Amino acid sequence: MTIKISQGKLKLPKPLDNLIFESCIKDGYKILDLDIFSVLNARNLPNHHQDPFDRMLISQAIDRDLTIITTDAKFLLYEVKLI
Repeated sequence: MTIKISQGKLKLPKPLDNLIFESCIKDGYKILDLDIFSVLNARNLPNHHQDPFDRMLISQAIDRDLTIITTDAKFLLYEVKLI
């Protein structure tokens, strides 16, 4: 998100730090740690998606049996749960 904000591709109504804090505390969202297993498993994914951040999200979702919410059609090419 910080990269998208710095590129001008993401506009937020409040500073990111405030939004993250509010979401984590008030709404009960949890920040996923970047663990070595997801990093290593990302290299084994088929090369359908070139964005390293998206590949890491896919790897984390697969490793932790999570569902990704996205409109990116490339995610359909992976064996990951999607909404």
